[in-house]
Amino acid sequence: MKKYITLFIIIVLVVTSCQDPHYTAKYFIRNNSNQKITIQKFYSEVEHIEPIVLDVGEFKMDSHGNRGGGNDIVPNFRADSLHVVFNDTVSITHFYIVTGEDLNRNMFLSSSWISQLSEYHNEFDYIFTDEDYEEALGKE
Repeated sequence: MKKYITLFIIIVLVVTSCQDPHYTAKYFIRNNSNQKITIQKFYSEVEHIEPIVLDVGEFKMDSHGNRGGGNDIVPNFRADSLHVVFNDTVSITHFYIVTGEDLNRNMFLSSSWISQLSEYHNEFDYIFTDEDYEEALGKE
C-alpha cells in the first residue's frame, strides 16, 4: 500500500510540474501630447464601449495573460474603428481595415506600437504626441 501512495505522489508531482509557462502582455496608451484625448470605440458604426479618456501626461494600461502561447500582437480593441478626439473638438479615425486615407500611425497596426518583447512578458506602448494632433488638424 505504501508503494502505491508513493507512486501516486510521484505521478501527481510530475503532472503538475509539466504545465505550460504563463505569458503576459501589458498594453499602454500614453498621452504625451499637450491635448486631452478621448478614444471612442466603434463596431459597425455604433459606439459600444465606454471611451478611453487621457488627460495630458496620463496613460491607460491593460494586461492579458495566458498559458501556452505568447502575446506578441497589439490589443484586441473589439472595434472596427477608433475615433480619436483631441480637446473635444479635433478628431481623426483609425480604421481596422486600412483605407485610402491612411494615417501616419494607426492604432490597429503593430508597426505603430513600441514593443519590448521577452520570453514570457511583452509590453506594448502607443504614444500620442503633438504630431498626432497636427495630423488630425490637417485632415479636418
